[in-house]
Amino acid sequence: MANRIGKPENRNDQSKIVTFSPSICSSKPKISDEIIAKWQKIIDLIAKMVNVPSGIITKLIESDSELEAFVTNVSKENPFTKGDRWKLNTGMYCEYAMKHRELSLIPDALADPEWENNPDIEVNLVAYLGAPITWPDGEMFGTLCVLDNKENHFSAIYKELIHQFRLTIEADMMQLVQMQELENTKDTLEEKVQIRTESLQQSEEKYHDLYNNAPDMYASVDTKTTLITECNHTFMKALGYKREEIIGQPIFAMYSPESAQYVKTKVFPQFLKSGKIEGEELQLQRKDGRFIDVLLDASAIRDKRGEILSSRCGWRNIT
Repeated sequence: MANRIGKPENRNDQSKIVTFSPSICSSKPKISDEIIAKWQKIIDLIAKMVNVPSGIITKLIESDSELEAFVTNVSKENPFTKGDRWKLNTGMYCEYAMKHRELSLIPDALADPEWENNPDIEVNLVAYLGAPITWPDGEMFGTLCVLDNKENHFSAIYKELIHQFRLTIEADMMQLVQMQELENTKDTLEEKVQIRTESLQQSEEKYHDLYNNAPDMYASVDTKTTLITECNHTFMKALGYKREEIIGQPIFAMYSPESAQYVKTKVFPQFLKSGKIEGEELQLQRKDGRFIDVLLDASAIRDKRGEILSSRCGWRNIT
């Protein structure tokens, strides 16, 4: 049975397969390309932080009583792609989260007979953590969720992560509604710019807070100079450095001598060819000389010509 976070489980609850009849107002504003790009960064980051194959922001479709994969994380392990659609009332995990309007956890659908006909099992996604996303007036938009191909009880920090990113997404939707209201009431351009700027600033502040305090270490590296250009607080704390001691330093200086040599001769050249690194086991070296065993994942940031400008690096502590 799915666990509605913060509520007692009810073994007599037979509402898994919901009869969900969304009331979707056609006057809702369109999600801008700018916000979609931001949501793409969010879902990619969530999937990487939670270490699952699939992360999705879904959207209810007015005309066909369907649920659409509005934004999905980019990963070869994710069976879903942007634009995929599913009919409602077929027993999907997300329907459960929307019906109960709260964070929902399904650790292992294979262990619960009530979920044996769930369509996500067909693509080997058996664990689910998801939260409903609503418009400012309470109308349902869709869900923010992560799915795993193995049993996963999702720790408290991941539940809080989903909750906080849902609030970020809903803040973006509030911004869109406010902008539409300004358009409808023909308010001044100055008022529109002020609301847009303040909303984006608040949303960006929350995004950066989640990035800086993520459980994994993150940094950006200029691939031409190999110098560190950005890092989160977790990276600084784990290695015992202050920000000014890290920014501008060669990334190789953060590794143990053995790992630094391996990264220079093997990992970095491989990254320049493929644009990604997945699950490379290495050792970082703290300021006090102690080593930290980590798994490295890295992805490329490219220019319009497709040339690699820098890398997004993430290290998971496996010590």
